[in-house]
Amino acid sequence: MHARIIPLLLALTLGTAAGCGKAADPAGDVAMCAKHHLLDADCPFCHKDLAAKRGECKEHGVPEALCWVCSPSLVAAYKAEGDWCSEHAVPESRCKQCGK
Repeated sequence: MHARIIPLLLALTLGTAAGCGKAADPAGDVAMCAKHHLLDADCPFCHKDLAAKRGECKEHGVPEALCWVCSPSLVAAYKAEGDWCSEHAVPESRCKQCGK
């Protein structure tokens, strides 16, 4: 198990900060989205089709691939996109209190 975790952690730290791109770990096992720090295959910001493929989060009424409540790791990705309302702890694009 550690053999899979260590390359993943390395991939997270080796990704480039500029733009979204794929950063492979040294073993070549995992492609990471460098901008959003998610597994490339699971990045809903780079792969817009994921929202349609995964359907809606029945608990929170948003696309499952974009549900920051079920997947807290998406919060950093929303922040990287500049789409986060810190005051209300939701994506700015979905903040009903700010009305944007």
